[in-house]
Amino acid sequence: DSLCNAERGWAFERVVGGELEGFDHKEINSIESRGECERLCLLEDEFPCRSAEFDSDARRCTLSRDDRRTQPEAFRYGAGNNVDYIENQCTKPLPDCSYTSSKKDVTVVAMDDILYSRTVQDCERFCDDARAFNCRSFSQKDDRCYLSGDDSITLPDTKQPDEPGAVYKEKVCTRSTCDGGMFIYEKTTSHFLRTARQENLPLSSNTPGITKECARLCRDQGADCPAFSIDYNGQRCFTLDRNTQGRGDDLVERDGSNYFEKICLRGKIENCRDKVWAFERVPGRKLEGFDDKIIDQVPNRRDCEEFCLSESSFPCLSADYNLVTLACSLSRETRRTQPDSFQPSRDTEYLENSCIATEQLSCPYKRTDNAYPRYLDTIVSRVTDDIACEKQCTFYEDFLCRSFAFYASASQCFISGDDTASAQDGALQSRPGTDYFERSCENIFSSVEETENIILDTETEQTAGQTLPQERRCTFGRLEYEKTTGYELIRAKPYRLYSRRDGGITGEC
Repeated sequence: DSLCNAERGWAFERVVGGELEGFDHKEINSIESRGECERLCLLEDEFPCRSAEFDSDARRCTLSRDDRRTQPEAFRYGAGNNVDYIENQCTKPLPDCSYTSSKKDVTVVAMDDILYSRTVQDCERFCDDARAFNCRSFSQKDDRCYLSGDDSITLPDTKQPDEPGAVYKEKVCTRSTCDGGMFIYEKTTSHFLRTARQENLPLSSNTPGITKECARLCRDQGADCPAFSIDYNGQRCFTLDRNTQGRGDDLVERDGSNYFEKICLRGKIENCRDKVWAFERVPGRKLEGFDDKIIDQVPNRRDCEEFCLSESSFPCLSADYNLVTLACSLSRETRRTQPDSFQPSRDTEYLENSCIATEQLSCPYKRTDNAYPRYLDTIVSRVTDDIACEKQCTFYEDFLCRSFAFYASASQCFISGDDTASAQDGALQSRPGTDYFERSCENIFSSVEETENIILDTETEQTAGQTLPQERRCTFGRLEYEKTTGYELIRAKPYRLYSRRDGGITGEC
């Protein structure tokens, strides 16, 4: 049972005379039987063994981390009756799955389970949830769902039976690669993937503030961890066996949990490299009325995110991706700067750019006494006061700090990437003696140019009796600067004037 789920109907699929050419990762000689070769595949701990070949004449067992689904072009028939290709059904399923277009009036060849279902979508979910076998295909007719562990790969030359009124689909699963790009995460606050199987990620301690460690542990597992979730109430995190590819409806709300999906981003990704997550994702929402640029026929959500990152004509802070029309709408505004325009939209996913420089968020903080962030991502110790804690949040680099709390008794600063905009009322928990602060970004100017225009308008609209602030009034002289070394004005609202990676910018500023 520890090697293969006890509910499994079969542990291996066997193809007499089959072989996976060119993907041999380990060879063991002097093996007496096919069963012993299968046992070696299950016990392999250097890599996940997805398939094996047993040559009875040579008494040789060859293990592979690939199979006929990850490398379909390499699979061959005709190796001889002495060779058996055996495919491990107990290994973790491939993470990126989707379903083929519907075929009408045909049904499955080999029926392994029958369930009651009202819709094709219900039948898809039953296929995803199957535990006794790897569901490869299904057909739906009337109120019945027929599941099968076979498909056009296992039965390539078999004609599907005619069945008037039936709808047939096959599940196609792949392993993610990211050539020329970078794996990073999307974060979905207060959600979990209900159909995923989860395993505990082994944390180094039970101290609160585990987000960065969880992200690293999942990243180190490669394709075996396509997504992870964090339970903030219990300060635990879990690796998941699947992501939302092809199963977006399975992402449902759960207070106190965040879902992180591993994605591959390419293109202009320099600002994302040191971030824990690149985008905040909100299913079923959009930013209404603030589309600065619309790109049509964008194949998927991640392409939309890449368009946002590479936009050069304005700072793209968020995007809306329509799952039906495939339109990608880019905006210089967000749900935090325009909260009244953040509206429900069944076929749209809202994507907020988290790769922007933290100093671009020139938002003041608002305070709530006796509270702290429920979605606590990290703790900074030995912090002297709330102003020092504010500085930790303002200039935090691993992710955009949306809120913080200062716990004076322990000199601790609690840092969170969430706030009431992302987690609503669930963002805060009561804690006497702790002061909670979150950024208030509504109606903050989104660019230097807009700020300059406002200043100019103020000067032209000045009425009698009004005077400019002292630092801007210099009737009989010239404005100059004082320099104070080793200090900064913490509670000022900064706007970017100029930047250059290699420094030396004082004169320009």
